[in-house]
Amino acid sequence: MTKISSLNQMGLIIIIILTSLACVIGGETPANSETLAATQEAIAQTQVAISVQQTIQAQGVLPVDPTIMPQEIVTINPPQDDPCAGKSLVNSQGTSFCYEPSLAGSVTNEMVPAIVSEMSESFHEPSHIKFTFQGYAISPTFHTPVMHVYPVAAYTAINPFAQESITSLQTAIQAQSTNLEHMPFLPQWNAAQMMHMQTSYLTFHNGQGVRYLTQYGQSFWPINNEDLFYTFQGITNDGQYYISAILPVSHSSLPANGEAYAGDINNLGNNYESYLNDITNQINSQPAESFNPQLNQLDAMIESLLITP
Repeated sequence: MTKISSLNQMGLIIIIILTSLACVIGGETPANSETLAATQEAIAQTQVAISVQQTIQAQGVLPVDPTIMPQEIVTINPPQDDPCAGKSLVNSQGTSFCYEPSLAGSVTNEMVPAIVSEMSESFHEPSHIKFTFQGYAISPTFHTPVMHVYPVAAYTAINPFAQESITSLQTAIQAQSTNLEHMPFLPQWNAAQMMHMQTSYLTFHNGQGVRYLTQYGQSFWPINNEDLFYTFQGITNDGQYYISAILPVSHSSLPANGEAYAGDINNLGNNYESYLNDITNQINSQPAESFNPQLNQLDAMIESLLITP
């Protein structure tokens, strides 16, 4: 009924306009040319409205205002340069970031209670948020793929080593140092940093830090895909939060694990420093895309970080 009624109303308008036009033709000249022009404009607008109305009726949809022209309807498309477009999003506990779906099936988070070690204060950790990457891109790996977000004030209050590491990180960021003997790293482990390579400084939404590849151990051991990992050590610009990401990576030029090392493990310690230098030069020469996961994809995830109180 609404469609028919609307067309009838328009028919009435046309009759009125045509009657006015007939007066002009029959000799009843309008008061001036402006009146004639207005009549012609009304006819033109009515013809357009009828055309739109007929189109809408054919489609079976009647808008609230049947005089709206189709070109006046604007479609807003999402931005094409969104760095998180097509990626999986995490937004929880004041931390948000995005990652490639190929990196993990999902990411879970939990509030880890404070850890008080009986061995040393350097192993103390405050209560903090931990993100765990489930269904990670590679396996098996020695390290669980995780990201920790530590409150700096609570960390340094219970752990003097944490204060030393954070200061070291801030100094390294300022100098953009890549040739340090040991790169800053938290949490403290009961093992040593054997080397660092593919070192690069990154900036995220509200902070900065350094990423590098490394392997920890308690004795001489081949650099291998089971123990190697990518880490990002960063801090927010306001100094309130420290981020530590530990994400296993692999490269086709490395053995699958220590046991698969092609050389003589028993003699490895005799020239271990030379061996590490060779491995470091070899890995540093590899493009980011040759690693699994790709280093540039891990970097993009870190750069998307936003940490809020």
